[in-house]
Amino acid sequence: MISLGSTSPEGQQGPVVSSSSSSSSSSSSSRQDDDADSAGVLKTALERAFRGKQPLVPVFLIAYGPPGSGKSSVVQWLFDDPERRVRADEVIDIDIDAIVALFPGYQRRRAEARSHEAREQLYWEMRRRADPISDSILAEALLGRYSVRWETTGQSVAWTAREVDRVTGNGYQVWLVYPLVEKGDLAQRIERRQATQQGARNVGQIIDRARENLPAILPMIDRLIMIDNSGPVDSQRILFEITRVYSGDGSKGTLGIVEKCTRCLPGEHAHKLRLLGASLLRDLEQRCQNCSHLDAP
Repeated sequence: MISLGSTSPEGQQGPVVSSSSSSSSSSSSSRQDDDADSAGVLKTALERAFRGKQPLVPVFLIAYGPPGSGKSSVVQWLFDDPERRVRADEVIDIDIDAIVALFPGYQRRRAEARSHEAREQLYWEMRRRADPISDSILAEALLGRYSVRWETTGQSVAWTAREVDRVTGNGYQVWLVYPLVEKGDLAQRIERRQATQQGARNVGQIIDRARENLPAILPMIDRLIMIDNSGPVDSQRILFEITRVYSGDGSKGTLGIVEKCTRCLPGEHAHKLRLLGASLLRDLEQRCQNCSHLDAP
């Protein structure tokens, strides 16, 4: 007689061989197959979903040039242009002069100053106190990945390089917006500013230094937008727009597209020469990809 099982104290018969272990093994194997399938599908779906796409990259927008050249107004003009893809409500504006003006008593002391030298001394006294505040605002903006507008007169390459290193390390693109005004017009603007705002002496020297320093800054940036701001309000126009071309492997490429240079548009040569100077104009025109002189040996 073959026993099929044992009898429990309650008189119930238990099986000698259970089918639950084989069923559990089969279920576990099926789950592993499903997991492997899901992982493969996930990988393929991710590759397809993100292929050829770029995440939104915040912009560090450098408003570059001498006092009185209209850095604030041309940046606002760019905000109003949908093709620029930077909106004013996405940008933290770091205006060092506005920070200086917040210090209690500054405006009164400035109004009481009897000379330009006294106003200069007062400004730089407050400016030294304002710089750490500017740095704190930038740090907060980077933490939140906001785009940033930052100003420089172009007198120091090292100062700009320090800030560019800081933001590119956080994944920012760097755009430089350079409003251009003829020296005579700029001198008149600065004279008008000095009555109520921080002005500048040695206008010609400041203009020349900004021009001379720009080629050293170009390798640091992703886009250069040079704007003719020498005419009446709302008459701005882009003279040069140069963007960096990135290679297929994602490495940093060459800053080398100029929409039209003065050899393409010879009628504008004299005007651009006055705004840019001969050396900087030659440097930019060598990057033009629209005219035949690049093909010359």
